[in-house]
Amino acid sequence: MFKSINYKIVVVATVVIGLLTAVCYFGSYARADGANEFVFKLLARLFYVFSFPFLYTFIGLQITNLLSLILGITLDSMFYAFVIERLIRLYKTKRDR
Repeated sequence: MFKSINYKIVVVATVVIGLLTAVCYFGSYARADGANEFVFKLLARLFYVFSFPFLYTFIGLQITNLLSLILGITLDSMFYAFVIERLIRLYKTKRDR
């Protein structure tokens, strides 16, 4: 099963999603600080999407330090990167048939 994983796609997707999550985190922070522009509202809502499921698990367990934030964002990014890689693999498999 793991022999067919394209690790280049996983790494690139993890970095891209991690950066997007960080940008969304800062937008969410600005929104909580009182910014009412559309961009900050959008980024705050996207942060909820990007930080699911691991970061919410850490917050639900009352683990709210910087290490858990970084670990949660990293695990969420890796999870979404793996899902993206599997979807790309599925698309290529269906296309080649």
